[in-house]
Amino acid sequence: MAHLEPARGEGRGVITRDGCAVEVYLNLPYRGELELLAGRLPPRCSVLELGCGTGRLTRHLLDNGHTVTAVDNSADMLCHVPDAANKVCCDIERLELGRTFDVVLLASNLINTGDESMRRAQLTACRHHLSPRGALLFQRFDPTWLRAVQPGPFPSIGDVEITIERAERDGSVVHMSIRYAMGQAEWKQHFTSRLLDDDDVRVALLEAGFGGLAWIDTRWGAATAGGHAG
Repeated sequence: MAHLEPARGEGRGVITRDGCAVEVYLNLPYRGELELLAGRLPPRCSVLELGCGTGRLTRHLLDNGHTVTAVDNSADMLCHVPDAANKVCCDIERLELGRTFDVVLLASNLINTGDESMRRAQLTACRHHLSPRGALLFQRFDPTWLRAVQPGPFPSIGDVEITIERAERDGSVVHMSIRYAMGQAEWKQHFTSRLLDDDDVRVALLEAGFGGLAWIDTRWGAATAGGHAG
């Protein structure tokens, strides 16, 4: 069994439990994700956004007329999320809101967690909060990219310069270290991801109680509610 290294981060300011620098997330621009997902987001629907960070997507969901419940396990991230959202500080796998949503949004490649038991718990929580006719929208690392990625420069995102410093493989597990830089400031994040091919995702969703799976592109997928709430 592959060894899973704990996530950690380095750099100035607040670093969350999973190694994310709040200052970096505040400077990451919107990249048109909701336009890609538009066909899966009914007008003015209720959205449960899991792992919302500082609200990069939350703002645009609200601007588009959706009702948003934004969840993150970092209060330091959540304090930057617009107050128009219902903000909940909680681990995804422990979430119990007592209601369901039209759309559950699981972005930021959270499905690629190296811990398979955590993936099961998080997907079960997604299913538990999804309405019978709702859809889970999730983002993963492109498996072709994750299988081949090597240390070196990565395209900048807005003002944030990115370098992959480490990409070590142990079977389906990839240990990664990423350097982020803005001006003279820099941060590092160290984490473990698990490579998920299409069949891996399909099996994980079925086990959590989801129904049909459709791919939007190589990274984004949509799953319908299955016959039980998991």
